[in-house]
Amino acid sequence: MTRRLEFVILCSAIVAFLGATLPWIHDLGLEYDEAHFLPLAHKIAFGAEEKLDLPWGYTLAHRPIPFVTMPYVGTLDAFIYAIPFRLFGTSPAAFRATNLLLAIAIFLLAYWIARREAGPIAAALTLGLLLVDVELVLHLPTNFGPFLLQQLMALAAIASLQQWWRTGGAPLFLLATAFLALAFHEKLTFIWILSSLTLAVLLFKFKPTWHQLKWWYIPSALLLAITIVSPILYFAWAVPEVILGFGKASAKAPADWSKLLTDRIHVFDLMLRGNWTMEFTVGNSFERTPALIALFFTGLLSAAFTRQRLALTLYTTAIGVWLWNLAFPDAGRMHHVLLMAPLWQLGAAIAIIATPKPVQFLSALLLLVSAYDATRSFAQYTVQAKQTGGVNHYSDMTTRARDFFDQNPTLEPVTTSWGIDRSLNILSRGRLHTSEFYFDTLASTLSPETTTQLATLIQKDRQVWLVSSVMPVYQEQWQRVVTLAASLNKSSIKVAEFPSRNGRHSIAAYRFDTPQPAPTNWPKQSSDPIKLPANWQALRLTLSGIADQETESITLHWQDSTGKDLYTDNRHLGWLPHIHQTSIFEFTPSYWPKSFTRQQTSTEPPTQVHIESSLIKAKITSTELALP
Repeated sequence: MTRRLEFVILCSAIVAFLGATLPWIHDLGLEYDEAHFLPLAHKIAFGAEEKLDLPWGYTLAHRPIPFVTMPYVGTLDAFIYAIPFRLFGTSPAAFRATNLLLAIAIFLLAYWIARREAGPIAAALTLGLLLVDVELVLHLPTNFGPFLLQQLMALAAIASLQQWWRTGGAPLFLLATAFLALAFHEKLTFIWILSSLTLAVLLFKFKPTWHQLKWWYIPSALLLAITIVSPILYFAWAVPEVILGFGKASAKAPADWSKLLTDRIHVFDLMLRGNWTMEFTVGNSFERTPALIALFFTGLLSAAFTRQRLALTLYTTAIGVWLWNLAFPDAGRMHHVLLMAPLWQLGAAIAIIATPKPVQFLSALLLLVSAYDATRSFAQYTVQAKQTGGVNHYSDMTTRARDFFDQNPTLEPVTTSWGIDRSLNILSRGRLHTSEFYFDTLASTLSPETTTQLATLIQKDRQVWLVSSVMPVYQEQWQRVVTLAASLNKSSIKVAEFPSRNGRHSIAAYRFDTPQPAPTNWPKQSSDPIKLPANWQALRLTLSGIADQETESITLHWQDSTGKDLYTDNRHLGWLPHIHQTSIFEFTPSYWPKSFTRQQTSTEPPTQVHIESSLIKAKITSTELALP
């Protein structure tokens, strides 16, 4: 195969990849976990007022230098995304375009490894296997997981080791070590790949490894690795209960091993059939042939039959990742199992090329069928993304919420729903910082700290509360806030709603206000005393004129049916002259104006009220009783 033909194959593969992804990356909504690193990347790119404290990181010249973002998630992605954000501005397009570039780097590395090991045809087959992997291709632009840097660093380390096995030299060995250590700064799940790769090298690449090793390579590599991962190690040392507690909880033994094994096999099947991402992000999928599954096992059998050592190393690493998912019952999601790629595709291509012609011919047919399935999937995905704007947490309803806050810049978002905060932050280019109380409001009984925080926000005027419709639990959490607000004499008022493009989901926006009294009738009262029915709501007096003498006063005698005073409300008017011609005083069963003095002699509810006045220049012009 000529160099020109290889160049055409590479360019065609990149064009095919971009053709499968570029048409929809502007239409699909920004998902919450997808945006995990993006608020931090924006702060790294443009600075932040808040200070990052150890052991989570530190702040230098108003720039955060984070060590971890979660107990098992590093920050390398955030630093990488900060570069395009700084150059092109903070946007989902800049983020996803960066992912496409990282994905192309993965394709090129896989091509390079396969070509050096088994020739250009194996390299071309590797690209074909990567392109027909629907789950992989649809995951790459979003880096949902995340997983991109783990795959990229693993391939870079394997490429370095591949050259080291041939030529030796400390720089290549240390370079491979550096790549393997850097991968931990994306996610600690890289231990699955590292441990599986180490075992595979010992099993199938022990002889070339032993021949190239010098006594000082291992300690030098360990020192280099420890230096690279030192920020994570410092965090683990400073708060061991966080990482160890999380690891212990994640690695707990399952109650039912057979169910766990069935679930993992099901996810593996979904990965190779390419059904999961379409259903989760755009809401529609269709049955595909098991051609890619057949290719996976064809490559595995070919590696075993030909005893191709690098192919066996790659397959062992990939299968090891799947087995590690069994050890973590809370793992096993698609982005965890997807760490098997692109290792198995690379191993399959290298092994199949070494098999007899009939196996190669069968593999070519399976690849064509897989290509047909993938092409249909990518075409349908593009159409569905444009029609729906994404479903579930990928819904574009968050974009409409962003538009609302752009039009009302003084308002501040609050939410108890998962999936809003990070997306709004990036869609607003870092302007919006949503107060999120998702985990705080999961429990049916709110903690005292959460209650205090929510009560403070409920009392503020500029807060807009966002409630997602994606999951029923979000409504339950919102009702806990509404109940708390009711105890503070506040009621929720819907101010807006932001539907997704297809109307499947929406975000409702509320504010809290003091309830307004229900409309009432105010029949005028002329008799003295005034009878009070059991359902009376308020008594209103209208005073006209100016009362400026010490002897002028108003007294309300609240009485029982016999005329006995139960309590009285009294006001001397002379010391506070009425400079306006009209004053209105309103009383309820439990309230009287602050300017009146109440003398309580009984708690019995009154049945009538007698109004006594000594007015010279003023008079009571109206007495009204509020009734339902």
